[in-house]
Amino acid sequence: MKLCAEDYNSVKFKVITSEEVSSYPDENLIYYLRKESKQGKNIILITDDNALACIAKGYGIKYILARELDNKKTNKHLNRVKSNNKTTKKENNIKKNINLEFVRLMKDVLYLFVPTGKEDSFIVLDKGEIKSYIANNIILKTGDEILQLFNTKKGKLKIQKFKITDALSPKCAQDLGFDIITSIEQIEELPYTNSVKSRIRYFYTLNKKA
Repeated sequence: MKLCAEDYNSVKFKVITSEEVSSYPDENLIYYLRKESKQGKNIILITDDNALACIAKGYGIKYILARELDNKKTNKHLNRVKSNNKTTKKENNIKKNINLEFVRLMKDVLYLFVPTGKEDSFIVLDKGEIKSYIANNIILKTGDEILQLFNTKKGKLKIQKFKITDALSPKCAQDLGFDIITSIEQIEELPYTNSVKSRIRYFYTLNKKA
């Protein structure tokens, strides 16, 4: 952003405004990227948002995680300063809290805001039990787990997992990785209650029929 702002004459960076199709900036961005990609343009999204990256992957949009670029720069620096190797490795092993684009902190209360029609794409767990929606919103607390469900182009189900580790900070969660599901049988093997697995089965079969 700093480099873009300092490029007064748009020599290296060009700012483009896109058609608004949603009140969510990320949905507008994905709409624009899909539109440009369909026109044959080589589109690559650079983001540090895991959720946005997963949505891009679901639509076949190429992306680069910004932290990977930072890691490459860090590795080059480490090769020049070998004495700092051990300290840096320890720091890299610590899981950092991240922002989630569908989560907002408002007056010391953390909310999950789910876009209308996408309620089945999110499951929030409080000690393993499903939290209910209130007008598409859920109040989150430390310890809650979020399961975000995606369908891939190959008909697989991707379950991206996050854990709320700090309900009083915009950087509220840790990325717990993901599961790839290719059959109903695999859903039965997941370490969740029957009610959670029932919700996952519903999403999986519903989108299989679509």
